[in-house]
Amino acid sequence: MSPSQSPNHVSEQSFEERATTTSHPLSSYLFRLMALKKSNLCLSADVSTTNQLLSLADSIGPSIVVLKTHYDLISNWDYNPTTGTGARLARIARRHGFLIFEDRKFGDIGNTVQMQYTEGTAKIIEEPGDAFLNMTPGCQLPPEQDDEDAEIQGDGKGRGIIFAADPVREAERYRRKAWEAYEERIA
Repeated sequence: MSPSQSPNHVSEQSFEERATTTSHPLSSYLFRLMALKKSNLCLSADVSTTNQLLSLADSIGPSIVVLKTHYDLISNWDYNPTTGTGARLARIARRHGFLIFEDRKFGDIGNTVQMQYTEGTAKIIEEPGDAFLNMTPGCQLPPEQDDEDAEIQGDGKGRGIIFAADPVREAERYRRKAWEAYEERIA
């Protein structure tokens, strides 16, 4: 019997079980949080203002366990450690029980890379020369397909949570579907 067919394989363990067997305290905390909230939903907050970020975090917070941010995309990020954007976001995260993951890279989807270069606090596009390099493994979409996901308009495709007509309802729908798949996997 292969390890993946073993009844004790990690993919068949509940989040509670995995919380007790992982060696890192943050991993353990995340597994316990997922079990408590009955969610494994991570939302990528690809927005460009503090108000958008805080509003999204507050409204979607009850359904998620991780909020992935791009601080450098936020054009009006307030760096004050006690009253600024990060401090306010941390208070929302504590209130709703989710972790914040700051994502800083240039090997992302076309729209995010474009925003990282042209908007937010870094404005990399304004830097002279070849000061910023990014190397990524794997495949690269041809330029004509780079923004293909943004052009998909089929039912439930290409919109995700942020651009849904009702983001709160859509986040809850995603959370519920993902949790059902998890429960089916460990059953």
